[in-house]
Amino acid sequence: MSRGELAQRVAELLYSVSSKRYPITGHYIAKLERGAVWWPCEEYRAALCLILGASNDAELGFRPPRNHRADTRR
Repeated sequence: MSRGELAQRVAELLYSVSSKRYPITGHYIAKLERGAVWWPCEEYRAALCLILGASNDAELGFRPPRNHRADTRR
């Protein structure tokens, strides 16, 4: 799946559950892959986990900022 296709699937999934449009693009996915963005918003992390079959954020290489309270739901 290309970056653009992944971004589209994330946007479609989030729209289907919230009726809100999210401006995710293939360029943003590239930033995630490079590590330029290492803690995307909660909605993006949840959608990416679901689409990519990851059980938690860490499996996708995401880590919260040091001053962020750990999310105990995952």
